[in-house]
Amino acid sequence: MIKSGSNDLRGSAYYFNRNESFAAKSPVAPPGSCTPKIRNNQFGFSLGGPVIKNHTFFFLTYEGQLAKAANSLRATALSDAWVNRGQQILAQFNTPVNPVSLNLLSLYPTYISRTAFSARS
Repeated sequence: MIKSGSNDLRGSAYYFNRNESFAAKSPVAPPGSCTPKIRNNQFGFSLGGPVIKNHTFFFLTYEGQLAKAANSLRATALSDAWVNRGQQILAQFNTPVNPVSLNLLSLYPTYISRTAFSARS
């Protein structure tokens, strides 16, 4: 069965906005750093109706996105305090620390000095 079109003009529209004003700061960001700029505007519409009544119909859609996101990698640091707090939370629930996870911390970019950020806090 094929659904026929409508002889009425129908449609919808939408808009979605994301802004850094409503975003939380990353838990691994150093103290005192600002929230990185992020703007995301998504919008679109759909429209359908008859070309020839009861015979031919059209359907049209459009979607657009304007996005801007700042790179926050330089302002990100896994401080020793942050790692220790994670270990405390795991211990609170009797969950052992995964040694693989701890070893992965050594792969974190070396150009970010973890001690420089922990000295500021």
